[in-house]
Amino acid sequence: MAEDWHLKCMDNCDDKCGYTYFHESLGYYSWLDHLFVSSSISDEVAGFQIFDSGCNNSDHHPIVWSLQNDVLSKNVSYQFRKRVYKQRWDKADVMLYYAATGAYLQAIDVPKHLLHGSSSNNQVEIEEFYAAVVHTSAVCE
Repeated sequence: MAEDWHLKCMDNCDDKCGYTYFHESLGYYSWLDHLFVSSSISDEVAGFQIFDSGCNNSDHHPIVWSLQNDVLSKNVSYQFRKRVYKQRWDKADVMLYYAATGAYLQAIDVPKHLLHGSSSNNQVEIEEFYAAVVHTSAVCE
């Protein structure tokens, strides 16, 4: 994901503390909190520090950092990807779908006479019936 959004993780910046989370009674220390910045300004990160203070009542140490220059004045071009939204069946109103497909399918005339004999229009009627069923499926999506 970081690569897709052109982000750089700044965990390797010079820091004396070496951890952002600690559980003092268990003696557990870990680096759980991270700083990601745009690759185009990663060289501008300065003063990276994990803030270890006695007034912090959390088990996480905040990451403090700054930028060397005014990066907003730089001419940096950003490429944004167009988001593609897809319909998801697991997020759909299934009961509404059942009701709509039921209503549409019940309105289709089923050519029952084709089951009992032959007609010169068999192929045409079968194609029309099939098209109506497929149309119902498409409309109810």
